[in-house]
Amino acid sequence: MTTEYVALPAPPTAEIVAALCALGGEVSVTAQRGEDARGVPRVVLTLTHPDPQRVASARQAVLRECQRLRLRAIVV
Repeated sequence: MTTEYVALPAPPTAEIVAALCALGGEVSVTAQRGEDARGVPRVVLTLTHPDPQRVASARQAVLRECQRLRLRAIVV
């Protein structure tokens, strides 16, 4: 199973997070809201699938959408 994480340091609305999760297609994309070590709110998207190529494609789709929406996104 391949897993990648995309952190959104400036958490968007729940609707935007849901739309980003829907971009995964066959890849499971889940979101966890929390805080970083400094107590700043953050959202982390977890992308999981057995095929690493599908995970990479889903990650790129998420990053392109974040860029289009002008959201900062960090692959961790």
